[in-house]
Amino acid sequence: MDIFSEFVISKSDRVYNKLREHFPLVEPLTNSQAARVYVDRQGFYFRAGYVFLMANMFGIDDNQALLPATAAQLCNEWLLVHDDIADDSRLRRGGPTLHKLYGLGLAMNAGDYMQNEVWGMLSDYVRDYGLKTGLRLYKKFYDIIKVTLEGQSLDIEFAQITKDPARASEEQYYLIAQKKSAYFSSYGPLQVGAVVADRSQETLNILEEIGRPAGIAAQIQNDVLDFNTKNVEKVAHQDLYEGKLTLILLHAFRNSSAEEKSRIKEIQSKNIATKTEDDINFLCDIADKYQSIEYAQNKSAEFGFKAVNALEAYENSFPDSHLANVFKTAVRRTYEHYERPKTKERRA
Repeated sequence: MDIFSEFVISKSDRVYNKLREHFPLVEPLTNSQAARVYVDRQGFYFRAGYVFLMANMFGIDDNQALLPATAAQLCNEWLLVHDDIADDSRLRRGGPTLHKLYGLGLAMNAGDYMQNEVWGMLSDYVRDYGLKTGLRLYKKFYDIIKVTLEGQSLDIEFAQITKDPARASEEQYYLIAQKKSAYFSSYGPLQVGAVVADRSQETLNILEEIGRPAGIAAQIQNDVLDFNTKNVEKVAHQDLYEGKLTLILLHAFRNSSAEEKSRIKEIQSKNIATKTEDDINFLCDIADKYQSIEYAQNKSAEFGFKAVNALEAYENSFPDSHLANVFKTAVRRTYEHYERPKTKERRA
């Protein structure tokens, strides 16, 4: 286990306990109890870890960073609830998705309830630590969520409306990865930690320059992970079933014969309920035939190298401490070996 994973795990119990405070188990079934389903499955809290990492690096203790870090994690929870509804996903972190358990109405409402608690946590932060930094946090969270929803909209547009790989491009894929994933999962949480530490906009810009390519690299690796393995969080090849735009699919389509392109378009035009195992096996075989996974991995490495080069260029902008090595490890792990680590139980 790398030192960044160890750092995240060392903070995770505090985040989980704070989440439980906000979502007590009460009878009968309520928004709070429904929300606890995802909370209790405990994802790997690397977004919260980024917040703690940057705040700690600039001298802020865990107490002051806890509410923003927990809010960052809670954003992930409610976005997953809504994302699973949009994609009609069946599994999340080893169990049924919320709308499969309780129906669309309660699942959507529970996701909204979770989002509302994010703003409540930030309000508590203003109460405890002051209006100046609190307003900066509000604006940063607002911008992160706004951009993420824009990326989600682009993702849904392709998967549910466009569907045709001939009408997509790598540039479109990278835009979705940047908006939907890189900001929300990489440089956004780092910037939140820097805001907690009252760092300047210049520091936030540096973190974006480092985190944007790192986040894109991580998204590509996540696509590869989905393509290659069955994991506890999702069914095997969930992106293929849902018709997501991935770099693997684009590369395979671009290199396919006319007959193969026609079959790929036919499969993409189907909805998740009508795609067959033979359809998915065909897409996998095409990706193997044209070495599309290897292509995606190489692209991930290119973005990863950009992130590392940016980090090295701005190394003097960060305090020289053991946390600097944790930060370097966090950047490198996005593309060198993307694998969700496990804690004492299981965090996906």
